[in-house]
Amino acid sequence: MLMANVKERLVVEQPKLLLRGDGLNKPQEDAVRVMISEMISSRFVDKREQLRGLGIYFKQTHNSGEYEMMQRMHNAAPKNVPQPLGIVVSHSVGGPVVYGYLLRYIEGDTVEYPLKEWISVLGKSVTDQIQEIFATFHAAGLAHCDPNRANALVRRSDERVFVIDPATSRLESWGLEYAMGYDRTVVGELIETLSKELRM
Repeated sequence: MLMANVKERLVVEQPKLLLRGDGLNKPQEDAVRVMISEMISSRFVDKREQLRGLGIYFKQTHNSGEYEMMQRMHNAAPKNVPQPLGIVVSHSVGGPVVYGYLLRYIEGDTVEYPLKEWISVLGKSVTDQIQEIFATFHAAGLAHCDPNRANALVRRSDERVFVIDPATSRLESWGLEYAMGYDRTVVGELIETLSKELRM
């Protein structure tokens, strides 16, 4: 289980909140503890912009398996998957509830945006990177299950591609072999579409 494999770090009493992960330094821990606690205790508080200022991205999800998959993908392709920093779990009378997880924030845009406006002569490498990243995942026995335009992020500083948001619930119902085949089909379609856009 994920919880047994990740180092316990932080506890907040109101609400009882546990952040697990070993990628945060102490000042970040203190700031994140307060921000996440405020976001969970009030649906009207949004601290995501302040978290990004600390270099942290907060992904809201109740699926702990998604964080575990991000860890596995990062281990397989550390240069192309944001570093997982911790999982946010609230402990209540009814038992633990996952609220989301923390990643190292990447300054960039998803490929939903018009790449032609800013990608340099290295634009072809974006599609090459996407192919290589998914080949690396599959060689490591991993399937993403949702390789769409919103889940491929291009860092503006160097045009490095990062992959985010695996659909682990699909993997559980599809099985690995089918999920890898789905990845290959959808990635092929995505690359074909992006290649056409970059030539326009």
